[in-house]
Amino acid sequence: MDELTGQRWVKGTIKGEMDKRGLTYADLARRLKLVGVDENERNLRNKVARGTFSAVFFMQCLQAIGVRSLRIDILEFLEQARDAGEISQDEADAAAHDAVLTEIRKIMDEPEK
Repeated sequence: MDELTGQRWVKGTIKGEMDKRGLTYADLARRLKLVGVDENERNLRNKVARGTFSAVFFMQCLQAIGVRSLRIDILEFLEQARDAGEISQDEADAAAHDAVLTEIRKIMDEPEK
């Protein structure tokens, strides 16, 4: 996955989780204050829109939103990005190929039970 695709994924994840719960950026800013992150609504909206923030900030947002578990399906995300015209078919295929190889390597590296 390239950096731009990753940025789209993290901001889409935050927005999607907010939408599921009917939260606004003002709500998220208030909730972030409760976990020690001081961001005003405008800065928060811009930060999420850019998608260029730390993994710690991503986790703080998920915590503030109330996410208890997160399913990461990279192949589904790549298909959606391709269908939306955000990445080409070749880029989607290459990233999917890399994701599948990574999973195969994990399986191969696991000790037999």
